[in-house]
Amino acid sequence: MILKKFRVTGFRSVTDSGWIDASDVTALIGENEAGKTNLLLPLWKLNPSGSGEINLLDDMPRSRYAEMRTRPGDHDFITCIFELDDAERDLAAKHGADREKTETVEVVRDFDGRYGWKFPDNSDFDIYDAHEAAEAPAEDEDDEDEPDRGPSLSSKLEELLPKFVYYSNYGNLDAQIYLPHVVDNLKRDELSGKEAAKARTLRVLFKLVNLMIGKVRAQEYSVAVPSMA
Repeated sequence: MILKKFRVTGFRSVTDSGWIDASDVTALIGENEAGKTNLLLPLWKLNPSGSGEINLLDDMPRSRYAEMRTRPGDHDFITCIFELDDAERDLAAKHGADREKTETVEVVRDFDGRYGWKFPDNSDFDIYDAHEAAEAPAEDEDDEDEPDRGPSLSSKLEELLPKFVYYSNYGNLDAQIYLPHVVDNLKRDELSGKEAAKARTLRVLFKLVNLMIGKVRAQEYSVAVPSMA
């Protein structure tokens, strides 16, 4: 899935952002306190790689909190349009969707943490009740038995939904890192300045790839990493 555009509604200071196009590199430019962060946080909370829990008190607009908190599932805060690749469109077709109408999929998330799915070009297709066609029962099986339909297309798409990282207050990494030194620093909590910032960055990246620092074998070699701004 590739994010093509997104829209934020009723999240903190944002009433309705309108559609925001996303490309390989997308920049939000504005003055301090203009609301840039409040456009990125809901995108992160669509499917966060770590933490990113929905917090009603912090995330709902203050002026509407008393109204919205009683029925959080009635309020979506993020809507995204993703472009599907060939394999994902084939998956949708196996679940009964018209492949020609599955170029993009729309996903929303509400304050109750639930997802909503639909194909913009085929909004009548029920993604939640779409299951991969079951094989014909064997001759010795009871025809009256309900076949196991397996997981729905919505659950399959949720597994494929990209993870988002909110990257803030972290330091740049060096062009090369010395692994034993990194392992040692990640175990320390008294770091300060640039070293502490680098450690925060590496913890996020390690968590993103499910790499536990205790399982890293600190051998005598360096690792080249891309520069990060």
